[in-house]
Amino acid sequence: MLAINDEDHRAVVGRAPMRSSPPCDEGQWSTDGGAFRAWVVALVEPQSEERARAWLWHQGRVPTWLPMMRQWRTHRGGGARQRITVDVPILRGYLFVPATYFEHALVLRSPGIHSFMMLGRRLVMISDPEMDRLRSAVAEINEHRAMGGRAGRPYKIGEAVRFIVDVWAGVVATVEGVDAHGRVVVDAGGLMGRIVVADDQIEPNA
Repeated sequence: MLAINDEDHRAVVGRAPMRSSPPCDEGQWSTDGGAFRAWVVALVEPQSEERARAWLWHQGRVPTWLPMMRQWRTHRGGGARQRITVDVPILRGYLFVPATYFEHALVLRSPGIHSFMMLGRRLVMISDPEMDRLRSAVAEINEHRAMGGRAGRPYKIGEAVRFIVDVWAGVVATVEGVDAHGRVVVDAGGLMGRIVVADDQIEPNA
């Protein structure tokens, strides 16, 4: 992480700088590693992260990165309760912006964005290799949640689990994945074969 003197950028935190930088090409929104050399952190009003991200893209094709985490929620539709997946921001109040867009006139005019992260009078700048570590951490969080369906019970493909329900209690199976509803797909072999279960019906076979 680097701290860059704010005067070097000729921008004052709290008002939008007037210099405009070129927007991305139509349809381009790559925030993968290597796309940009460094990043700055925009401070956003809570619950406004996704709105700010969409506004910047649609108004000026300004790319941003918002770390998201998949969660499972219960939705009542058509008289029945359904379990659906939704993506929510992991880091509330933060939006990562490529440093090359720091002086884009639109950034601090975006709904919800009010300033950039600073250390004293110095702008906090994150190198892309450091961002790669954050991207990897976010990917790992989502992988564990996908395998477990719920936080606290992450199951990995190939892991041995044991049923804890009355009829099948003690039967050992192997995790094969997770379905669209967040239920765990296991292979118990024999007559049971490949079945789908809720994650509160099994536990790691330690």
